[in-house]
Amino acid sequence: MSDDQKLADEWAAALGAQAEGEASQPPIEEFDEDSTTNKGPLSVEERKKLDSILDIPVTITMEVGHAKISIRNLLQLNQGSVIELERLAGEPLDVLVNGTLKSSVVTLQPINEVVAVGSMEVPSIGTGTYRWPIENPTISCGWGCYTYPHFHEAIDIQNLYDLYGKIYAADRGVIVKNGYDGISGNYIVIDHNNGQRTYYGHMSIRSPLMEGTVVDKGDYIGQIGMTGRATGPHVHFYIEKNGEIQNPCDGYLDCTVMR
Repeated sequence: MSDDQKLADEWAAALGAQAEGEASQPPIEEFDEDSTTNKGPLSVEERKKLDSILDIPVTITMEVGHAKISIRNLLQLNQGSVIELERLAGEPLDVLVNGTLKSSVVTLQPINEVVAVGSMEVPSIGTGTYRWPIENPTISCGWGCYTYPHFHEAIDIQNLYDLYGKIYAADRGVIVKNGYDGISGNYIVIDHNNGQRTYYGHMSIRSPLMEGTVVDKGDYIGQIGMTGRATGPHVHFYIEKNGEIQNPCDGYLDCTVMR
């Protein structure tokens, strides 16, 4: 019998016993990373891998039938060997955070499902797709709607039912500029860390979010206004790709119904 097969059999027996005897057995003690096993103390490499697993800011449980086994107890069933976790062959095991798939690994055949609950830091890399930065959007001045004193390289967006409503991040990223100038008034720039940035101008007051703040798509970033050079409340909005200003209506947002 190969070592992998023997290991898989040992896991199947251990997990089966966990599921069948959960009601009558005392709780499994918390795994102690400094304890020794019949394999001896953890190596430096194993300790690093264990630390990276136990530092995950989510609670991970594995369902075997109706029994839920925490990641710490799972490691204890495997006698603390993180290396062996990488050698198991079987079905894909998906890790989800708040219902979103975050990673997938290969695990032992008897495992049916993995459930993860908790919080995770919002990623700072954009999805590459955009939502409208305001609700009930209508375009009051499109790309190039005027050319003097300069070409209008943006779209001006109004909230049809709430002129001074909220402004939202069009995609997730990091606020890299929160400032004011005489033309755009109070403005925000979000770097999506994928070669693209979004610009939001004429906010009624300066955004309360500091530069360096990580935002998710749809997060509140400010209020519609008419600071700077503006004739009415709106958001001066454009997308920048690799340093070049892009028309948001050119494949980024569906503007067909508003042109």
